[in-house]
Amino acid sequence: VTDAEPRMMRVLGFCSLAFYCILAGLFWNNFTSTATKADDVAVFVAGAALVIVYFYGMRSATHVTPVLIVGFAIAFAIVGFFMVPFDSTDVFFYMATGWEQTHYAHNPYSRSLRDITDIVDDPMVQNEWMVRNRNPWLDLPVPYGFLFALISRGIAWAGHGSFWATLALFTLLNLITHAGTAWLLWKAAHLIPGANANAILYLYSWNPFMVLQYLGNVHNDIIVAFLVLLAAYLLLSGRLLWTIPVLAASFLIKYVTI
Repeated sequence: VTDAEPRMMRVLGFCSLAFYCILAGLFWNNFTSTATKADDVAVFVAGAALVIVYFYGMRSATHVTPVLIVGFAIAFAIVGFFMVPFDSTDVFFYMATGWEQTHYAHNPYSRSLRDITDIVDDPMVQNEWMVRNRNPWLDLPVPYGFLFALISRGIAWAGHGSFWATLALFTLLNLITHAGTAWLLWKAAHLIPGANANAILYLYSWNPFMVLQYLGNVHNDIIVAFLVLLAAYLLLSGRLLWTIPVLAASFLIKYVTI
C-alpha cells in the first residue's frame, strides 16, 4: 500500500462527507418549506458529485485498510441518520399503520386509515408532509408482510405517539440493519475464494444509494436485503439448517400478508 492511495481515499471520504452534509441541509430545508428550482439544482449537483466520487474511489478501495473505509462509512451513516425523507412518504405510512395498531387496536389488513373515524386528524397519520403529498396511503391496507406490521406496531408503541421519536426509531432500525449488512458482506467475502473484502465493503458502505434511500428515505427493503444476505452467509459458513427460516422471515417482512 503506497501513501498515495490512503491519502486519495481520505480526500474522497471528506468530499463525500461534505456532500452528504450539504444534502442533509437541503433536505431539511425542503422538508420544512417549499423547495425552489435552485434547491432542486443544488440537490442534483451534490447527488451527482457523490456518485462521481464513489465511482472514482473504486480504484483505491482495494489498496487501503478496512479501518479507513469503515471510519468514513460510519460518518456517512450518521449523517444519513439525521436526514429527513426527501422524496418518499413510505416511512410515514409505516408510522401510521403502526400507530393504528397500537393506539386504535385496528387490523391494518382489513381496514384502511381513512376508514377509522378520528385517525385522519391524528398527526401521526395526517401530518403536514403527508398532506403536501395528498397522503396517498389513506385508502390502502398494509401491503407488507405481517412480520413487518408487527415491527411497525412495536416501534409505534415505543414512540408513544411522538412523530419525531417514532421516525427516529424507524431510522435507527435501518441504521442498525445497514451496519449489520456491511458486517455480513465483510464476513461473507472472506468465505468466497478470490473475493476482495475491502472492495465489497466499500461498494456497499460508501454507496450513495444505500445511505440516501435506506437511511434518508427509510425504506424497509433493507431489512429484507439483510435477511437474504444473512441466509447466504449461513449457507456459505455451512449452517444450512438456519438458511430456510431466515429466508422465510424475509418473505414475512415484505410479501406474505394475512
